[in-house]
Amino acid sequence: MSREEKEPETTSGDAPEETEHAATPPEPASAPPSNTASAPVKTRPWDRVVALARRRPLTLALGVGMALLLLLALVAAPLKLHVAARSTVAGLLVAGMLVMGLRRLRLDVPTTVLIVGGMGFYCLYLGYTDLGERNYDGGVQLEYIEHIVTQRQLPPASKCLICHHPPLYYVLGAGVYAFFKATRVAPPVVGLQILSLLITMGFAIYGVLTARRLLDAPRLVWLATAVIMLWPYSVHNSVRVHNDTLVSALLVAALYHAVCWYQEERPRDLYLSAVMCALGVLTKSSAYPLILLLVVLIGLRLLRPDGRIALLRRAAVVGVVLAVSLGLNTLRKGQAGRSGNSVCHRVLGSACDVNPSALMENKPYNYLYFDVDGFIRQPFILTDRDDSGRQFFWSHLLKSSMFGTHNKVPDRETAYELNRDVAAVMAALLLGMIAFGLTATASASREGARRYVAVILALVFLVAFLAAFRILLPAPHHTDFRHIFPALVPAAVLYAAAVGHMRRQDRALAPVGEALCVAFLALSVLYWTPKWGLALRLSQRLVPVQLSDVGKLVTEGTPWDAAGNLLFEGNHILQFKTYGKDVQEIDLTVDSNDRYEIVLESADGSRTLTVGPSRQGTGLTRYIEKLDPPALRVKELRLRAVRGDRAYSLGHLLLR
Repeated sequence: MSREEKEPETTSGDAPEETEHAATPPEPASAPPSNTASAPVKTRPWDRVVALARRRPLTLALGVGMALLLLLALVAAPLKLHVAARSTVAGLLVAGMLVMGLRRLRLDVPTTVLIVGGMGFYCLYLGYTDLGERNYDGGVQLEYIEHIVTQRQLPPASKCLICHHPPLYYVLGAGVYAFFKATRVAPPVVGLQILSLLITMGFAIYGVLTARRLLDAPRLVWLATAVIMLWPYSVHNSVRVHNDTLVSALLVAALYHAVCWYQEERPRDLYLSAVMCALGVLTKSSAYPLILLLVVLIGLRLLRPDGRIALLRRAAVVGVVLAVSLGLNTLRKGQAGRSGNSVCHRVLGSACDVNPSALMENKPYNYLYFDVDGFIRQPFILTDRDDSGRQFFWSHLLKSSMFGTHNKVPDRETAYELNRDVAAVMAALLLGMIAFGLTATASASREGARRYVAVILALVFLVAFLAAFRILLPAPHHTDFRHIFPALVPAAVLYAAAVGHMRRQDRALAPVGEALCVAFLALSVLYWTPKWGLALRLSQRLVPVQLSDVGKLVTEGTPWDAAGNLLFEGNHILQFKTYGKDVQEIDLTVDSNDRYEIVLESADGSRTLTVGPSRQGTGLTRYIEKLDPPALRVKELRLRAVRGDRAYSLGHLLLR
């Protein structure tokens, strides 16, 4: 961080203490000289604490907060404190420490409120998000960490899908897992999610400091801060147990120090940027673009005639640090792939082992075409469906920058009907924001480009890295925004700069750019706010279905989301017209872990049955319900989910 950002604001509490010599009155001249040396004055520990409180009150307060958190962790389980009490006390302590830390960095009140409010919103999101939700390989991430905890060594690179990854995140995660397991202050998996929250806080702070260094008006810094904190994928990524979280924070820290160095050329910032890049490489290969950025920035500075020798010496140090980290990065990767020590496996690990049947079309058309209608109509990317836009690079990148990449169906806990409508509006607003940014860029000056050259290059290199990854291995998950999540920071800075540029040009488009962004972020908050029960009550409706559409027998055990199954939501009541048919038996297959209600409207009144859940396995379960007495002249049958995991499925429905 820059010197001005690290030095605390001088207040009466931070004023340096006067020396003891200055505070002691002079000894009278008539006093007889002493033949013995004066005994040294012993400083008591409490006096040191008082002196520290006078010189650095915020530092002392942060230390006390950390000590109280540790004490809470140690006594919570023995004292059997309720989870709500633990969470409340810990939350208040962390919030207070965060505010003091941001005060130490001299961030203004609106920026502080946005950061603290954003972190609070992430905690709300944690309240309904477990390890595997919206985190498709969370299980193997946990497997890597648990192996280190139990075996006290790294797993073989071939043990799991991601065990070839560099170990920095997993060693850190193993320490946190072991701490929470020993103290029992919270389940170890929740401890790992809390670690992700703390790492995300570092990501946010470094991102905001980068914005403050480059943007020339507090209002623009507030806008960039809001984008960093409330972007939908920021919420999505905040509690993921994944090495993406750590590498993203390290790369944003590297970007910040690179910007500082390019502006002021202090060696300390250059070395810190290199160290952050090196730690990023020891976490995941997605750190490569920031190494390229650092090399290019050094090359640009070498174009100037003055100071080349000194810069070359510093560049040599940087080169050694990065070369060592790159070498360590490749050590485990060649051990995991099916093709041995190929270059691809050395660089990208088991990503090179994608099944050829999973690869998508890989032609120039896939990188140049953008389906505007499909982008808005289907705002979620599904890895198994081309109609979601997965085969088009820009559609996939922009959609996953909002809600990640889903598998066969969108995540049912958040992508329910109301939220799908919200997501469609957000997609349209995002296109408007991009159009605004391009319009501002068209009238930008060269001076502006030079000011933002570091973040422009960072954004270009990150997107180019993802495009190259997709060109080399065109698998659906290889275009996921999570690989280049740090790109959010330069994008936020450049968008705020575009708003500032339009405002300086006195153009009417500036308020439009702000309004688009604020509306997008407000809908992001609405999207992630838990409201499923309310949405269910407000949007419940009948969905007419033909019996012939579900008349083909589906065997028990079929996956719930298999092709041909009828997937529906909690607010849907499936309505089947039976036209006076007499019914003696109902034969149906539905998702095994849900409870369903069947209502028959017949000549002798309504009759209600319930089926499920079953404990006989996963997938669909078959139920054959005999009616005694039979239902005569049934006019209508209705089926709805009463309780379950919000992922509801009907295989077949036969009436006899």
